[in-house]
Amino acid sequence: MGRSYTPRYVVEMEGSTAAAWHVKDRHQVKGYGKPTEANLTKYIEAFIESLKPGGCNHHVSKALGYMPIPNWARIRVNCIGGETLAEWKAPMFMAL
Repeated sequence: MGRSYTPRYVVEMEGSTAAAWHVKDRHQVKGYGKPTEANLTKYIEAFIESLKPGGCNHHVSKALGYMPIPNWARIRVNCIGGETLAEWKAPMFMAL
C-alpha cells in the first residue's frame, strides 16, 4: 500500500479546487517544474488545450456549453496563508 504525503505547493485557479503542483516526476505523476510564472503559463496553456475538442477535459466544455477558461491562477505554498510564488492573469483577449 502506498503512503500519503502532503504536496509542498498547490495551484489554484478561478472556479476550481486547489491541486498539487508536482515539481519533479514522482509517484507516476508528471512534474511541472519549479513554481515559476513561465511554468504556470505552460500549465494553463495545457489546461486550455485539454478543454478543446479531442482533449481529456472536453466533456466539461461540452456539458457547460462553453470553455471555462480561468481569469486567474496562482501557485502557493500549501499551508494556511501560504506565500504566493507565481501568478497568472488572463489577457483581455485570447485567441483559441
